[in-house]
Amino acid sequence: MESHRLLPNIDVTALDSVLMRARLLIKFYRNVSQRDSDILLRDFGLSLSDALNSSLARFEHPIEVHLLHLNDWRDPQYRSLNAFGTDSNRGRLDWNVETNSLIDDCLLR
Repeated sequence: MESHRLLPNIDVTALDSVLMRARLLIKFYRNVSQRDSDILLRDFGLSLSDALNSSLARFEHPIEVHLLHLNDWRDPQYRSLNAFGTDSNRGRLDWNVETNSLIDDCLLR
């Protein structure tokens, strides 16, 4: 791809940008805030459907783990040895696949 020749690993920067913006929008739409000064969807007298809220909730934690935390869960071997059952991926989505779903299913509705 020409972009990789000109700017090696540009896809990493682009993905991080998309995920960071998605995180901001998810917090806004889901009315999630730790500060009183944050502007949220409810400030406009609006709310999400339960289905859309569930779709957005599926991405919220995985984005935060991917972008904002350095921990052992990033290592596939560590996850395979320490995670069990529903916790087996510990919020580690394959963003090369899931980004399209995030944009198509949630942010473009």
